Amino acid sequence: MHFGRDIIANQMSVPKDHKDVDLLYNKIYADFIEAIDANDNGIASYDPEAVAAASIEKRFRDGGITITSVVGDMNYPDATSSEEPQEEDALFAQASTFIGSVFSRKLRHACSSWLPAWNTVQAAYASRREVHPSGRILVLPQGGVPWKEHLYNFEREAAGSDSEAEQVYYVLYPESATEGAKWRVQCVSVNEGSFVSRKPLPESWRGVRDADLDGVLAAESGAPKIPEGAVFVHASGFIGGHQTREGAYAMAVRSLAQ
Repeated sequence: MHFGRDIIANQMSVPKDHKDVDLLYNKIYADFIEAIDANDNGIASYDPEAVAAASIEKRFRDGGITITSVVGDMNYPDATSSEEPQEEDALFAQASTFIGSVFSRKLRHACSSWLPAWNTVQAAYASRREVHPSGRILVLPQGGVPWKEHLYNFEREAAGSDSEAEQVYYVLYPESATEGAKWRVQCVSVNEGSFVSRKPLPESWRGVRDADLDGVLAAESGAPKIPEGAVFVHASGFIGGHQTREGAYAMAVRSLAQ
């Protein structure tokens, strides 16, 4: 991306040497530019020989739903269209406009959502031991924060030789910005693409709701006492809810101890 930093700086209205420009440059390259460039140069995501040697077969074809396949379709005239020009240069212009709009959307999202989330998660990760001495519980000040990618990155940066020691198990956040909003306690998965939690909520809580869940929590021995107001725990144990922040926190602490 020869002009990448200039484009990002212009979008953000900051100097090209601003620290956030480099963050966004690397993000856009990794999430968007690199894959398109690799496709254009015939480079596969996986080593074909290694895949064949492992006897791995695709479950279904997914090549037709990628952005590059849509751009590829634009090489061919649309015989059903009587209004748009169909010569090669016109088709190229349509493809260029399409991919430009996708890039712009990616950049806007990175600036308006991903970057603020980076700052939010960084602050929460740095202060997590003030929340709980184990460092296993992280609290976000608002919901709707795309936290997963950032959390895994901060963990890797902090890990050194002992990656497990820096891992977070539970992330707490309010469901909305409304005053008195319910709170969620969400388990962190073993990695960004996994559905397996590092430490799921206890099995006895799973699939139980409301007053029944309050009863289960009250009947258990152990600290801390969890206030009434439990809302639910998912059947797989990856997420639960409580009416209050204090309740969600107490659920996380007790789960941590089990």
